[in-house]
Amino acid sequence: MYTREQIEERAKAVFPQVVEWRRYVHERPEISFEEEQTADYVEAELHKMDVHKKLRLSRPVPQAVMADLVGEGGEGPVIALRADIDALPVQEETDVPFRSKVAGKMHACGHDTHMAMLMGTVKLAVEDVQHIKGTVRFIFQHAEELAPGGAQQLVDAGVMKGVKYIFALHVIPPSCLPTGAVLLKSGAMYTGSAPVEVTVKGKGGHASSPEASIDPVPIAAQIVSNIQSVVTRRFAAGDAPVVTITNFSTSSDSFNVIADSVNIKISIRYRNSEVVEPLKQYLTQVFNHTCEGNGATCVISWKAGYDVTVNDEEAFKISEKVAQEMIGEEKIVRPTKPLGPSEDFSAYLKCCPGNYYCVGIYNEAEGCVYNNHHPLFKVDEEVFKVGVKMHFAHIQSLLM
Repeated sequence: MYTREQIEERAKAVFPQVVEWRRYVHERPEISFEEEQTADYVEAELHKMDVHKKLRLSRPVPQAVMADLVGEGGEGPVIALRADIDALPVQEETDVPFRSKVAGKMHACGHDTHMAMLMGTVKLAVEDVQHIKGTVRFIFQHAEELAPGGAQQLVDAGVMKGVKYIFALHVIPPSCLPTGAVLLKSGAMYTGSAPVEVTVKGKGGHASSPEASIDPVPIAAQIVSNIQSVVTRRFAAGDAPVVTITNFSTSSDSFNVIADSVNIKISIRYRNSEVVEPLKQYLTQVFNHTCEGNGATCVISWKAGYDVTVNDEEAFKISEKVAQEMIGEEKIVRPTKPLGPSEDFSAYLKCCPGNYYCVGIYNEAEGCVYNNHHPLFKVDEEVFKVGVKMHFAHIQSLLM
């Protein structure tokens, strides 16, 4: 068993390589379901470090890589560590020398860092294969950013077969989580999502004669207003979803034309999976009845979303113990409510117990102050030592 100091030294030793891996991929971002070159790079680099041929590499889908390291220290369970690898359709505006070379695409959520930290962990684990009792499954997953997501594809491809626990981390920059801190939460960690698109169809015409038309704009505006009564009157305060209108547009951009239709895009976030079906029923009633009462019709399209990410209590305690040993209780942040984003890691958690946690990257001196998905999003690379240390300590805790 390695001490905290020994693991820190090993993480420092692999740090330059982790930086190199991350920067290479940061310059060459690929968005969801397009990550074949990124997966090629990951696979090639894993081959390079696997000089004694200890890794069992595979491509469950062309955009993802799975690497099994079968320990030589005896029998034991299979545990999985996952990193997402996709970028976002964002134009990078940072001044880093390794900024994106691809117009309109950027690693604005830190998935390049997740990939690199997990690769650094693979390197350390391969060096210790003789001490590992069981199997470590490293999952480099595509398409976290775009539902229905890559996780479910990999589950369908069998990557979770035999896995006892799964763990993953995410970098986040809020000022409450500086570089070196770890955010842990048992139970619901991230919200679920259920996006919906509604097209209100009326009857267009000349703006001077609204009586000869069925104007979809005020009808759609009624829908926006009526939605609020669903949220505030149909659900208890603790279970109420967050329903946000993110786009409201007509089929016409003219001053003197009443449009035929209005398109509404709605973001829905929830903390309790039991509210989803009732919410869909209530909102569908609002959409249909509001339109029918005004002589219009509507087309409702529910989009794929992610379920609530619910950390297993036992797996959470494993991560908690690891964090206490590796960084100390004083650097652990414990939120009381789920964080706002949604994550397809939830698909893995339906297969086995697991824990999802966050590591801080806030560093004002380095300009690492912008939230994920921002064009100026930057990562304090010192976090790589923390991520590798946490990943490896999970392996040691369960298999060594």
